[in-house]
Amino acid sequence: NNGLDSDGNYATIEDTAKPFVGTGSDAVGTYVIQYQAEDKDGNTSVVYNYAVTVSDNVKPTLSGPTPAKITVEANSGFDVTDPTTMTADTASGGLGLVATDTYDDANSLPIIITAQNTGSYDNRKTGVYTVTYVATDSNNNASDSLTYEVTVEDTTAPVFVGPAGDEVTYNT
Repeated sequence: NNGLDSDGNYATIEDTAKPFVGTGSDAVGTYVIQYQAEDKDGNTSVVYNYAVTVSDNVKPTLSGPTPAKITVEANSGFDVTDPTTMTADTASGGLGLVATDTYDDANSLPIIITAQNTGSYDNRKTGVYTVTYVATDSNNNASDSLTYEVTVEDTTAPVFVGPAGDEVTYNT
């Protein structure tokens, strides 16, 4: 960049701090940029400092298969709060949740998915439970929530355990 000095000569304006070298211009943080002008006679201006703040305020997205319903067998151990269960595909018995975030994905940072309002969920009791999931990125931006209906049902036939053989004697 160039500017004019008091003699009408062009002066070179230079960034003397070079804050983005080696850090990447998308790295969240505050950077100081310093500028100083120098004319052809070697006269320099005072150094001007500018603070530039790079922030991430874009919420991640959270998606999953539709309809947002899943049926699990009672006593199966299906855990609605387990990260592996949340992100495993439905063919593997999971919910198939996918979280994406422009900043975290580009910087290989984890996105955390959490289950909320799970207080009443019990995979040992049949019933319909509502579980809400939210993804949070490394800068604490939260996604819109995704609500699942989890039905716990018992379809396993009981197993009769009795005495060996085909005869049972009953004495009156």
